[in-house]
Amino acid sequence: MAGKFIPDSDSGFARMARVFSDNIALEPERYFLTAEDARDIGYAVSEFRHHLALASWPSTRSASRIAEKDAARQRAERIVRKYGAMIRANPQINRSAKVCVGVRERPGRLHRRECPRSAPHLRYLGSETGVHFIEFREEWGARSRAKPHGASRLELFVEMVEPGRAIPAGPGARPWYLRSFTSSPMRVQFPMPEGPRMIVYWGRWADATGEVGPWSRRVVARVEGWGAEDAGGEGEARRAA
Repeated sequence: MAGKFIPDSDSGFARMARVFSDNIALEPERYFLTAEDARDIGYAVSEFRHHLALASWPSTRSASRIAEKDAARQRAERIVRKYGAMIRANPQINRSAKVCVGVRERPGRLHRRECPRSAPHLRYLGSETGVHFIEFREEWGARSRAKPHGASRLELFVEMVEPGRAIPAGPGARPWYLRSFTSSPMRVQFPMPEGPRMIVYWGRWADATGEVGPWSRRVVARVEGWGAEDAGGEGEARRAA
């Protein structure tokens, strides 16, 4: 079975769990399990599949049926994970037997993932008082991930530019580090300038060891720091920037 051991979807888990249960029931001793273990697995999987069917049929679907299905899935998933981990860790069970129940052997040697050498993609989404919302992704596209493999976080840097001055394409020699984020979109509490300033951001991937990747393109948020007496000139200054 390709992909995750426990699929995210209910239908995918129902298929996977049935294969897992049926193969163990045929030869429990092949997996160093007892007939009682096989019955426990089979009961939990059958119960989930029963509740899934009731929660899926239009004639029986209801909020209570869905809640029962979710509870049954938790029970089935718990027992499948438990025995799946036991099978995976047992070196006396050969690879072909593990494949039959969807269990993949642990790799002989784990290699450290290197920090991505690609730059993140950032997009300004909007703001509220004292906060900017910025999205980051590996690349733009419906199937792209927020973080690529090897990246544990995004480091965000900021610069404040006076209205009317040219906005730099990249961060300076000593960029102002704001903080790191692990999920997108980011809720960024930016430093409030003493006077009107355009807030500009750059980001880069970082891994768990501290290695970092290349800079993203700049993301221009908006002019912040207007006093009450300056509010009327905000639009003109932003156009000049």
